Amino acid sequence: MENEKLIYRIKFEKTGAMKFIGHLDLLKIFQRAVKRSVLPVAYSQGFNPHQIMSFALPLSVGVESIGEIVDVEFTNILDCCDTIEKFNLTMPNGLKVVNVRRLTTGEKNAAASLSSASYELVFPETITKSGLRKAIDEILTESQIIITRTSKKGDKQVDVRPMIHELTLLEFPVAVNTLIDTGSASNLKADVIAEIICEKLGISYTPGDVRIKRLALFGENGSL
Repeated sequence: MENEKLIYRIKFEKTGAMKFIGHLDLLKIFQRAVKRSVLPVAYSQGFNPHQIMSFALPLSVGVESIGEIVDVEFTNILDCCDTIEKFNLTMPNGLKVVNVRRLTTGEKNAAASLSSASYELVFPETITKSGLRKAIDEILTESQIIITRTSKKGDKQVDVRPMIHELTLLEFPVAVNTLIDTGSASNLKADVIAEIICEKLGISYTPGDVRIKRLALFGENGSL
């Protein structure tokens, strides 16, 4: 089709020191990378045109990821392998493009498709596997897990148990893999899972005590 948009889904890793870069700075890095690579990016119309670029889900500062997604519109058809190489030549250490694919006709953007995400939670070495296993078993057998969410409208009690789909103990390191709701319809942050597990372990939770890494983002039909 003559007017069909050329939107490409770019999967990338955000690790090391880059985990401390906020979302707005990440956006600027990608915009500069596109310019430096001379890729034929599409721009919006109006008085302040900008690159047409949409991230699936902003990553919390301090969280690593090996499965981030950004959708970018271009004006010409791209060679995906060549595009990966061009991006990585301009990226700082800790940011790495690992896959590029063109979206099919009618495929929703990543943000609209998102339904869940998987994470790895690495606990301090003082935590035993037996303790983690017991905590996981207790959480999975709970019929309800009520937390308090604070917003501009005030505090709200929310049952997050239906949002937790998987909790798996890893053999090494002392870690837990989890699959949780992530999206506009239902959303649970990984640090809430870490806090719930710490509560079951009988210890206080402080952000940073548990190293969190996002592994993948999923839509209703599987990996994005």
